[in-house]
Amino acid sequence: MRARESGPPGVRNAALALLARRSHTRRELSQKLSRRGFSPPEISAVVEDLVSRGYVDDAGPAAAAAARQAGKGRGRA
Repeated sequence: MRARESGPPGVRNAALALLARRSHTRRELSQKLSRRGFSPPEISAVVEDLVSRGYVDDAGPAAAAAARQAGKGRGRA
């Protein structure tokens, strides 16, 4: 049996399409969905559901950004 997905399918599909390209923070994903015309309550429901399922994790993109900067010689040695 499949777990119930919250939020409208259009918002969920758009969010999953964005996440298929690269990881996003909650803020990035919410902003991109907002620019696509989805309402804040729809976005919030879908983003929170994706966070609870482990598809959205703010720490992942932050760690990747830190690694990129360290590779450029920035940050502590």
